[in-house]
Amino acid sequence: MISKADEVRAALIGAVNPLSGGDGLSRDTAVIVHRGGPNDAAGTEYAFIGAYFDQVAWRLTEQALGYEPSGRMIDCLKVVAGGSEFEFFFDLTEAMSGLGPMLR
Repeated sequence: MISKADEVRAALIGAVNPLSGGDGLSRDTAVIVHRGGPNDAAGTEYAFIGAYFDQVAWRLTEQALGYEPSGRMIDCLKVVAGGSEFEFFFDLTEAMSGLGPMLR
């Protein structure tokens, strides 16, 4: 059975930075955003969330970018969709490589 995250990644092929990893619903299953052509990590995050909710309107309520002790750069986006709150986690380590020292 194909997972929701797999469906979303398949729908976004070629439209955004390449993606892998999990469903993004926890730090352990963060969506990994890989470095792509014109690097648009934020656009990729928004596209993933938009595709995840399909036609349901959503809005961003909070965003926090930070480093884990392992060195991974994790971006947490809190959103409201369909009256419920969700958190999505994105591993931006590769996508933002080279910018890390400026962001610490």
